[in-house]
Amino acid sequence: MFRDAALAADRPQWLGEVLLIPPTSLRVAAVASAVVAVATVMLLVWGTYTHRATVVGRLVPSAGFAKVYAPSVGVVIERHVAEGQRVNEGDVLFVLSAERRSAAGDGVGSQVARRIEARVASLQEDLTDMTRMHSIALETQRQTIAARSEELAKLDGLIQSQRERVALASANAHRYARLLARSYVSREQSQEKRATYLEQRAQFQSLQRERVVMTRTLIADRQRLDALPHAQHRELAQRTRELALLKQELTESEGKRAFSVIAPADGIATTVMSEVGQTVTVAMPLMSIVPVDSRLEAHLYVTSDAVGFMQAGDPVRLRYRAFAHQKFGQFPGTVTSVSWAALPHAEIADIDPYEGRKGTQTPLYLVKVRLDDSSAHAGIRPLVLRAGMQLDADVMRETRRLYEWAFHPLQGLRQQW
Repeated sequence: MFRDAALAADRPQWLGEVLLIPPTSLRVAAVASAVVAVATVMLLVWGTYTHRATVVGRLVPSAGFAKVYAPSVGVVIERHVAEGQRVNEGDVLFVLSAERRSAAGDGVGSQVARRIEARVASLQEDLTDMTRMHSIALETQRQTIAARSEELAKLDGLIQSQRERVALASANAHRYARLLARSYVSREQSQEKRATYLEQRAQFQSLQRERVVMTRTLIADRQRLDALPHAQHRELAQRTRELALLKQELTESEGKRAFSVIAPADGIATTVMSEVGQTVTVAMPLMSIVPVDSRLEAHLYVTSDAVGFMQAGDPVRLRYRAFAHQKFGQFPGTVTSVSWAALPHAEIADIDPYEGRKGTQTPLYLVKVRLDDSSAHAGIRPLVLRAGMQLDADVMRETRRLYEWAFHPLQGLRQQW
């Protein structure tokens, strides 16, 4: 009636019941997996990631700096500036020579300058002689006018005396005419008195004509005296212009032989690269001038694929190549401006910030970054930052939670469809 299993259950057994006990490592692994899963979910939900653009740049004075170039090709014969020296606008920094030599070894510019100097000296002597001759001519003309005026005064005296003689002769002639009518005198005597009257009148008229001529001459002399200074001034002006042209020609000749390079602004001299005896060109900077007490700012050169969402106020992490970031860390900064147009390649030809990795014709945009006050120190040790130092920078852009970054491609697909 009973099954074998029921009968076997009442019989005693010599081995105990088999129990399955999981290993401890499996429990630990399960707990760890659960913790990791929970942590992963929490990280995806609450964790964030900031998208950053890594770019390169350099330190530049906020007020800019002036590069000094030679106006033409020449050889440095004098240097009046040293590294770190303070200079003022207008100070002579270098003296360059552009002297050419003839086949005989003589300086061509020196020979030309000597000839021009001889012409200048000759013309200056002519001007001196001309000034002296003009003074003599004026004095002579004044003396002539004074002499004619004196002669005219004497002639007026003679005319007055002759007028009285004419009046006296006229009275005698009329008296003798009345006496002749009464037959008191002879006709010959009356005619003699009339002839005397006519003779005196003729002399009076001659003196009057002489006075008219002398008056005209005196007027002409005075007019000549008035016009003489103007004529002399024109002549002197002509010679002075010739002298000025010669001096200008001499200055240009001297400028071609040797010329000075002056400071365009006040500041501190830096990167003084030219030495006495060195040949320089117009494309070679002789030195740079950094404004005094000018704050440094970072100029970042950003490619077009990274500049899209950059804007003023974005935080930046700076790494100076002169100070290893593994030891000194990164330094904060803030974007102050982003250029609207790409930089001309001529302005960054001497920089090559990406060292050819981006190509020579890649458009680069200028992003200016203000350095925080703490960026000049690493702990208690100050960092000496200098204009021109190269740096790498991470520009912090958009911050999102991790799950948003994970689903961001799906959002893009949904917007497309």
